[in-house]
Amino acid sequence: MYLQKRDPLTEEEVIAMLDEEVADTVKQWGEDYIYSRWARENREKKLEKFKNGEVIEVKCVSYSAAYGNGTGNYDDVLMSDGTVKTYCYGYYD
Repeated sequence: MYLQKRDPLTEEEVIAMLDEEVADTVKQWGEDYIYSRWARENREKKLEKFKNGEVIEVKCVSYSAAYGNGTGNYDDVLMSDGTVKTYCYGYYD
């Protein structure tokens, strides 16, 4: 696990992390690319949910790790309540 459980995030922390995600997307794809537009739209939807008291996904880290004789692909997702969800997308040799 690369992201660690922590105290619930403040609104300022949530905004900063979502802004960072948008900035990274714009840097990779350009200001006017569809992925950049979707990132901005997703940011607004997540912020609205957060402000309405819902727990939202704030940051995602993808990685591969050894498992037995193979490797697994994972995502660690930091939630606004401070918990971390780990998703496994399968293993390969």
